[in-house]
Amino acid sequence: MFPLRSVLCLLLACASAVAQIPLVASDHEIREVALTASATPDVLVVELAIAEGWHGYSRDVGGGNPVKIELADDCDFVVAGELKVPAAHDGKVTGKVRWELPIKTRGEGVDLRAVVWFQICDELECFAPARVDLSGNPKPIAVLVVVDAADGRSARIKTFLTERGCKVSVTTYEEVKAADCDAHDLVLADSKLFRKGKRVRNEVLAFPQTETPIIAVGFYGTELIEAHTVAMTSGYI
Repeated sequence: MFPLRSVLCLLLACASAVAQIPLVASDHEIREVALTASATPDVLVVELAIAEGWHGYSRDVGGGNPVKIELADDCDFVVAGELKVPAAHDGKVTGKVRWELPIKTRGEGVDLRAVVWFQICDELECFAPARVDLSGNPKPIAVLVVVDAADGRSARIKTFLTERGCKVSVTTYEEVKAADCDAHDLVLADSKLFRKGKRVRNEVLAFPQTETPIIAVGFYGTELIEAHTVAMTSGYI
């Protein structure tokens, strides 16, 4: 059985994908490139789709400007790490490519504004560097933790996720409603070691239907997904 910490890290990895908030991007004049951007409170993602026959740059190659991402000085986020650039041959990138900039909030606000600079070239010419302004409001991932009883274990789960930027609510199998699940980005349906938790099997089998992704842990988790007629899972956790 995997440690609870491993399960929670899996939850955070899944939550990051679910909670990416699309950002508004200003227009630019280079039709050979389509730019999209999204963000969570932890990472700003920029993707370029470059037309065939053209290329951009992931690093300075002595000719052609690499992609650069800058945060507005007066927005609610600051840079929290090195820009992750796509793999490239001789610094050149083609097709659909992705940059990731670690960020973190400087307070309670969620106003994110940034500027992306990029340049593309073909074998004969380069366009002038293009500027795209980004804006949006990436919010913390909302996680609903469902447990057999509110106790020290559920408090540790809440603390772990809260310290990593999630907005966490805790409820029990007896009390959970579909509306509770629907109001969150992810649901963590927890259970303790076999025969260690409160007997709530009937409530687990009657777990409400929701379109919110669920990570179901342990023996109760197995019964929950079977009750929802899920035919195959990744195995026991």
